[in-house]
Amino acid sequence: MDRNVVVTGDGINDVKAILAADVGMAMGSGCSAVKETSDIILVNDDFEATIRAIMWGRNIYNNIARFLQF
Repeated sequence: MDRNVVVTGDGINDVKAILAADVGMAMGSGCSAVKETSDIILVNDDFEATIRAIMWGRNIYNNIARFLQF
């Protein structure tokens, strides 16, 4: 099974892990080095908003896939 790795961080010590991950998420209150290397920046440091965004994205993707199959 193909899996993706997401890493979140806010400090300089997290830069290597964020670079190695498939998706890197930086906290909005974190240092600038982490923000520059990450793919996504959480502006308000709310993990729950990220989970909701992933759920909405999957739902939209599934609906489009069903429509194209029809």
